[in-house]
Amino acid sequence: MNDTEAAKVLATLRAAYPNTYRDVKPADAKAAVNLWTRMFKDYPYETIDGAVMGFIANDKKGFAPVPGQIMDMVLKITQEPELTEMDAWSMVSKALRNGIYGAEEEFDKLPEVVQQAVGSPSMIRNWAQMECDAVESVIQSNFMRSFRAKKKAQREMAALPTDVKETFEQISGAFDMKKIAG
Repeated sequence: MNDTEAAKVLATLRAAYPNTYRDVKPADAKAAVNLWTRMFKDYPYETIDGAVMGFIANDKKGFAPVPGQIMDMVLKITQEPELTEMDAWSMVSKALRNGIYGAEEEFDKLPEVVQQAVGSPSMIRNWAQMECDAVESVIQSNFMRSFRAKKKAQREMAALPTDVKETFEQISGAFDMKKIAG
């Protein structure tokens, strides 16, 4: 999305939420256009316009959205439906059935976010050797908490503009514990 398109999006928001944008000064309007352009530069105008219209259609509070609320809507309409915690646990539970001898193979079958929540194939093997009651209560609960956190982090990273992601990746690469330990 470019500056002209961001200005069109903000004009739509001004029409839908006139009280919010009533006393906006030209410098503030320019700053808003710059912000929205930077936040959504990786997306086509049609996607952002659709997300704004979706937000307006579902708004019951009457307050103009901030860019993060529109990004949430963009992610909802552009990404595949997310796994629920129970769906993810069901996959792990199925992997545990062959987890003693086929932990690596079962781990590799899991989606990446589920793998991150599990940790490693050795966890599959360890959980497969545990009592069923412990697995279906304590391990399940801990896994679901970990899965929820991994999903949240993944969603937050997906919402970042490309240049910000690249900066984070450079910073995290400098602190890669595998490189430091190696």
